[in-house]
Amino acid sequence: MGQAKKITQHNVAAKRDVLSVDYTVEDAFAKILNSNFKMLLTWEPVAKLGENIEGVHQMRVVLRRMRSALNVFRKAVPRSVTASMDEDMRWAGNTCGQARDLDVLIAETLVPMAGRAHFPDGERVITQLAYRRRDDAYAQVRTLIESDRFGAFKERFKHWVEERG
Repeated sequence: MGQAKKITQHNVAAKRDVLSVDYTVEDAFAKILNSNFKMLLTWEPVAKLGENIEGVHQMRVVLRRMRSALNVFRKAVPRSVTASMDEDMRWAGNTCGQARDLDVLIAETLVPMAGRAHFPDGERVITQLAYRRRDDAYAQVRTLIESDRFGAFKERFKHWVEERG
């Protein structure tokens, strides 16, 4: 519970980051990417544990924000420079997306509807299948997080942002 509170406070603090009109395009871009990258690193261990559905959800959201920032700043940084990082973020986001979709199915459909179906055996089978698939999806998230590819992406991204490309 303590970790969830700490992460929530970090999340709120990150949302307070403000861009100044005095920033150059480069400074604004770097601040946006740095802020989101820190959020990615914050939520990564939560997603890996799989005990709090916010971990996978927030990782996916952050990856989407980072990809959007690359798109918004496309005139300043051409796609040829960011293509491999964008592809890695798409891959990671899709992997998290599978787990997130099952989290939503379970939390927003199966749990609220439990015991209401006119076919209890079918309900049980569907629920068991959803939980098994969710476990498989979280195993894929853990594999992603522990992968050399994701580790290399984080190192490359961190270096790229710190050195300003």
